[in-house]
Amino acid sequence: MPRVVVPSHSKRLVFQLCSSYIAALFLLCVAPPLSQAESHATKVAAADAKKEAKKTTKKARKRPIKRAAGNALKATGRLKEKKKKDPNRLEIGLLPAVNYSIDTGLGFGLLGTVVQFKEGYKPYQWRLVFLLYATVQFLQTGPIFPYHDDYIRLDLPGLAGGLLRLDSRVGFSLFSTSGYYGLGNNSPYKEPWAALDPETLRDDYISALRYQQYSRMFPYLQSAARIKMYRDKKTIVETFVSLRFQYNIPEIYKDSKLEEDIQGNGLESSKYVQNTLTGTQNHGVVTGTLGILWDTRDSEFVPMKGHFLEVSARVGQGLGLPFTYGGVSTNLRFFFSIWKDYLVIATRLIGDVLFGDVPLYELPTFGGLFPGEGPGGGSSTRGVAWLRYYGKAKILGNLELRIKAIPFNIGSQRFNLGFIAFLDAGRVWGDYGYANNNIQKDIDGEGLGIKYGVGGGLRVQWGSTFVIRLDVAQSLSDNRLGFYLNVDHIF
Repeated sequence: MPRVVVPSHSKRLVFQLCSSYIAALFLLCVAPPLSQAESHATKVAAADAKKEAKKTTKKARKRPIKRAAGNALKATGRLKEKKKKDPNRLEIGLLPAVNYSIDTGLGFGLLGTVVQFKEGYKPYQWRLVFLLYATVQFLQTGPIFPYHDDYIRLDLPGLAGGLLRLDSRVGFSLFSTSGYYGLGNNSPYKEPWAALDPETLRDDYISALRYQQYSRMFPYLQSAARIKMYRDKKTIVETFVSLRFQYNIPEIYKDSKLEEDIQGNGLESSKYVQNTLTGTQNHGVVTGTLGILWDTRDSEFVPMKGHFLEVSARVGQGLGLPFTYGGVSTNLRFFFSIWKDYLVIATRLIGDVLFGDVPLYELPTFGGLFPGEGPGGGSSTRGVAWLRYYGKAKILGNLELRIKAIPFNIGSQRFNLGFIAFLDAGRVWGDYGYANNNIQKDIDGEGLGIKYGVGGGLRVQWGSTFVIRLDVAQSLSDNRLGFYLNVDHIF
């Protein structure tokens, strides 16, 4: 006859039940008679004890079953434990680089990364990035490839015990449809191609398209260092310094607006612009930047609260052309959480002034740790054309309402679909002072002269750091509609 083995905890349970039963029989035999109330209370207590005994029995029966099932799943590999990533690992990635802007067209290319993770280094020991990128625009005369950008970038964030971060890049850029509409806030927008037939007058049509354009090609080499001055859980104070060399090869299109301004027409304002334009021939330039920042944002990529304040100065020296220029820039960003991370107000204010003999291609830009162009383009004043306004002084502002609405998963990846409403604005001044009011009126116009765009869009957040943005903007000041598809918030 097979032997029945009773688990030890079941033995204890049987012993407890038998002991309770024997004790109850003893009390019934030797105890005096109870009153009716006492008898009722005893029955209730006995019923409660019986229920409790049943619960205890069920729990005791389930424990060994759960334990045995868990052991069986682990033994067969069906219950997988979370595998930790090796802190000392090398990751290699290759992604398509795709975006769209009404200014440059459909962008396409390849973005590759090689990242070395090492214990004690945050976020990694080093990262190597390379980009091969171009854009295509489909015109009535056929496709063109106006913009080209290739670079290799090396990021070393963990030097000097994490206090120093070096970011170096070597690259090549070509922009064959770089905009030039004149100097100042009052520069006119014209469409000389509108009256031409692109089929019968193809060459004239292409020349008319280039009236407010020029081409610029420039290889470059730059390196930037960020030095931590102070850091705690919520605050970072850093200084940064950068050095950049680039060689500029401009091409001035025949019968273009830029050619007209270089030659002049005898008017006072034309003479002023003619004397202001610098850097329209092949030359090199070395630029140095020094600045300080104060950062309390809770996230670098998708901030909900905190601020980012930056002040910087830059100076440039021409090589091959005798010019020297400088600039000062401020970049202020504030983030306010209205309701957790579901409703956030984001604001940005940029001010930039240039002085000296400023080269042509620097006039529509602002400086700092995150330089850019504006007002105009998908990263500054949406709806306004990129590189639309040139001047030595400029101010830009952005106000965004960011809404995170619909979380969802694709496989094991976490996503969030959000919406955005925004107002962008900006203004430039060709210079700080003019010989008379007529020159000022011709170049910068009268009144406030604010250029602005309003619009909205979609945001798809992938994980904690990657954001895809789609924006549609209408510029009422410039009567222009803009579409933009890219990655990351504009600030």
